[in-house]
Amino acid sequence: MYPPQKETYDYTQEEYKLELLEGDLAKALAYWYSLSDEGQIPAWAKFDFMELPTGLISLTHLFDVVDDGNDFLCRFWGTALAEIVGVDMTGKKVSEIHKSKKFVDTIYREMKSTIDLKAPRTTTSYLKSKSGLMKFQILLRLPLANKSGDVAHCMTLSDFQSSKDQSKDNMSNIE
Repeated sequence: MYPPQKETYDYTQEEYKLELLEGDLAKALAYWYSLSDEGQIPAWAKFDFMELPTGLISLTHLFDVVDDGNDFLCRFWGTALAEIVGVDMTGKKVSEIHKSKKFVDTIYREMKSTIDLKAPRTTTSYLKSKSGLMKFQILLRLPLANKSGDVAHCMTLSDFQSSKDQSKDNMSNIE
């Protein structure tokens, strides 16, 4: 599925607790819950991007489930994410979006996990470019349903932390 290509950065991810979310991510999660009828997955038709904290919109991506979760089509890829990753993935399938196999495998795993769980989930991740640039982010993944109530979309909101010196320690064993 993936042609062998040189990785441009290292990417690691760890589970994080929803209860620990703060600020804009906590507000986005509260909005998602407000759309949920009696514990059901909120419908995509009810979701309004303009209700998200404005600082998160450019750091958000939305994927549609394709072929029963064997692939995902990027419906929306925020402009800040395009700058960070170096590519706009809007309109592309995960299977064709990025040269980093590790990055693509992580997207598959995380989307499938959110869809299978049928609930919001959150992780932290560390990105380290080969030139040494490091970024730490907290990710919130929100499933959204189609008219029949099946998970048909997975939205991911990213909060890149401005100062995470401890991420250097966490990244030191990766390269």
